[in-house]
Amino acid sequence: EGWLDLITEWSSWGANYKGPEEVENIWLALDSSKDNITQMATVEYMARKAGYVPSTDWSVVMAQLNLPPVCPEEIFGGVGVLPEIIVDDIKTDLDYPPGVVGETARYIFQSSRLPVKSYAIAGALTALAYLNRNQAWIGPSNTSLNLYQCIIGSTGQGKEEPRKAIKKLVDAFESGMKFTPANPDETVNKGGVVHGLCETISSGAALVATLSEETRHILMMSDEFGLLLQIAISDKGSIHQKELFKELMAFYGLGQSFYAGKKYAESSRNIRRIEKPYVNVIGTTTATELIDGITTRSVNNGLLNRILFINAWGVGDINRNPNTLICPELTGKILSNARKGPISYAPGAMERLISYAATIKLNGGEYADLWVRAEEQIIRVAGVVAMANDSMITLEIIEWAYKYVTLSIKDFSSLLGNDLAENIFEKRIAKAKKIIARPKHYINDKKFATILKAGLMPHGKLSKLMKLNKFDLTHVIDHLIDSKEITALKHGNAVIYKTE
Repeated sequence: EGWLDLITEWSSWGANYKGPEEVENIWLALDSSKDNITQMATVEYMARKAGYVPSTDWSVVMAQLNLPPVCPEEIFGGVGVLPEIIVDDIKTDLDYPPGVVGETARYIFQSSRLPVKSYAIAGALTALAYLNRNQAWIGPSNTSLNLYQCIIGSTGQGKEEPRKAIKKLVDAFESGMKFTPANPDETVNKGGVVHGLCETISSGAALVATLSEETRHILMMSDEFGLLLQIAISDKGSIHQKELFKELMAFYGLGQSFYAGKKYAESSRNIRRIEKPYVNVIGTTTATELIDGITTRSVNNGLLNRILFINAWGVGDINRNPNTLICPELTGKILSNARKGPISYAPGAMERLISYAATIKLNGGEYADLWVRAEEQIIRVAGVVAMANDSMITLEIIEWAYKYVTLSIKDFSSLLGNDLAENIFEKRIAKAKKIIARPKHYINDKKFATILKAGLMPHGKLSKLMKLNKFDLTHVIDHLIDSKEITALKHGNAVIYKTE
């Protein structure tokens, strides 16, 4: 009682309110069995959709519900109402995940010459997800635990450290498996975990062929992931890379299903059905390389919301004597948690996930499509952590996973900025305009210093900064001149540019 009155009142204050009958029809269509916190989240979401910005003063809400003036945590059985998430607070507050994933992350951190906490956590999640070999899954939603992650960092920042540590962990796991009795009831893929490890995959056909012929679990550890993304997204990009990313998109959600295969005119080329293909990806890239390859279309088509992009936070001092030894205790824990069945939720954890999902739906704006798979990403990350926790997703785990995924998406959205272009050509136009408008940023270049100090951009310097072939650079410059956004001048035998 009181919920319908509250949603009607809140919605009536909004700019898009269309009357009590519409509100009631929507409300009656909802599941009447929902608990208080789910109903509360739904009320707020519906009101926001109607254009109402709710008060943060919960005493007002309590009065409207005719409830005693106590904290929401007491009213909603410990689940509570979600605070506003601030990225910087998460970075400070987000500790290592609980259990074996946290221990593995600490190992990666201590074994790194350039230790970065966020990179170590990403590496640990990927390592444990892969080493499980699809033996565990989220029972209620039948969700597999494979992850696609990309580590973002500048050159020499340590983004390659997790990949080196993962290789050591895989070797240790493989060695341990040789001395572990096989479980006859377990479906073990052909080939060991080392066999499914690769630096990159040349094409979509190569990915499908590997999964169908050699092993059904793969970990692709791609260096320069941003460059691969550029090639795949570009209109003139390699057809092989385009097919690779197309297949990666398809395999992301097939860990508990199957790939139906392919048929060709020549039957000898047919690809048979692949049961429960399990693909994990961890890539590394610089921010510049990544952003140069991203367009509005790539944000909207669903590729990027399958990937967790991890920026650097928790950066440690240079470790000139890193300890790369994997203790037998850690190897034993990873081995003992590599054979698990369905993972379930502890009391209160599912309710917390539902409340988080309602909050996530409010994340709209320019990059709303990046949030579409946020709930699924939370479930996957929580599942990987829960493998070492009696296959139970607790409140602590679901809260940690929510913070990790939210931080990833918000950081990535900030990195994209507010001027994402529709296509690669528009990105080149924007980049060239920015360079030509800021010549004094490059005055350390002794060859062109005099001209740059005068506020002009030499063609030679622009060419170096744009890193394009002659044809593509000419296309960009001609467009800017034709649209009167820049002017070309002669300076001796050289050409220089200035913005209008």
